[in-house]
Amino acid sequence: ILAGRPGMGKTSLAALCSVRQARSGLAVGVFSLEERRASWLEAAAMAEAGVNKLKLTTETLADLSNLFGDYSRLPLRFYDRGRCPLSEVAHAARQMARELGRIDVLWLDHLGYIDHLAGSERASLPYLIGQSTKGLAALGKELDCAVVSLCQLNRQSANGGEEPRLTDLRDSGEIEQDARMVWFIHRPGYYTIPEPPADLPEECWLNVAKNSSGPTGRFNLAFVRAYRRFAEWSRDHE
Repeated sequence: ILAGRPGMGKTSLAALCSVRQARSGLAVGVFSLEERRASWLEAAAMAEAGVNKLKLTTETLADLSNLFGDYSRLPLRFYDRGRCPLSEVAHAARQMARELGRIDVLWLDHLGYIDHLAGSERASLPYLIGQSTKGLAALGKELDCAVVSLCQLNRQSANGGEEPRLTDLRDSGEIEQDARMVWFIHRPGYYTIPEPPADLPEECWLNVAKNSSGPTGRFNLAFVRAYRRFAEWSRDHE
């Protein structure tokens, strides 16, 4: 699970990771249920090219066009038809695996766009979300791949701008229970008035709050909102 409040950059981070994984030779499937495929690729391209969307030039447009051409040749497949039941996700994932010969990583943006109620309107929402997370875990086991699902946080967790905790995962405690890893993304500058300049690096925290097979802890990244770009944080950024 990669979780964060709206505007923290989790989709940008996921898009960049998916493209870099595909560049490394991994077979990657993306379920962009909230936005269209073009938005996902745009986030990755802006980050890779270091392009400010509000200051596009003929040269930067050419750079983005070249990147989109590169992406079309990567072992990267998309499903972006919007809200759907888990059975449809599973069917599409199996088709991706057949097309690519295997699947190594599945990205899901985001868990809230799974139609948990499909065919089970009488059960409680937390229970149904748990059935979806268990289904995603089973799908990962069936296809022998990692499944990374983005997730929103409870609204009340935003009060005061505090760093997210496991209890902030939205709607169901079974999300935490079923996930092997939970990562939270958090930008302290999001809550400052005014926000840091959009074209300068600001510190971003990525907190590994749960890890079933390794250490937990927080490490720092640099995030430039104008470019939707993440990088390692260093003293130079300060």
